[in-house]
Amino acid sequence: MAVNDYLLCIDIGANSIKAAEFSYSTEGEMLLEKFAFAEYGGAEGAFSDIIENSALEKIHSALEKILKENSFQSKKVNVSLSGHNAYIRFVKVPSMVNDEKKIKQIIEFEAKSAIPFDMSEVVWDSQLLNVADDNGEIEAMFVIVKSEEIERITALVESFGKQISLIEV
Repeated sequence: MAVNDYLLCIDIGANSIKAAEFSYSTEGEMLLEKFAFAEYGGAEGAFSDIIENSALEKIHSALEKILKENSFQSKKVNVSLSGHNAYIRFVKVPSMVNDEKKIKQIIEFEAKSAIPFDMSEVVWDSQLLNVADDNGEIEAMFVIVKSEEIERITALVESFGKQISLIEV
């Protein structure tokens, strides 16, 4: 099977890293090939503290151990970050707003007003969770992560010769 038929998924949690490599069968099924787990800290070593204190070496060591011991084949990586690291909020949008562009503007306004950072310092996205409920409101969620944190994790993963395809919370 060719190298591009593999996908490595790395979950950088609050105090551990999990890595799972998947391959695709000829029928298109996703098959788990390898799984690895390494802890890098307790409550005092939570992910958000590591980023803020520039103590990225704990994550680096744990990831290095996982990658060396398991010889993952995939160069392509999907990364999942701990929710501790993100600012997640739910908002309600009046259902009388039918224009998707206006809905996005309302969500962006809510996101801008909810965070203590300038929008130029963050990466954010939103998603509609459901259509109008009994109260005539649409529920949406937005997720905000500081750009600096994304850049540090990206640089860390890429330092091992991996190429990030996706980062999610």
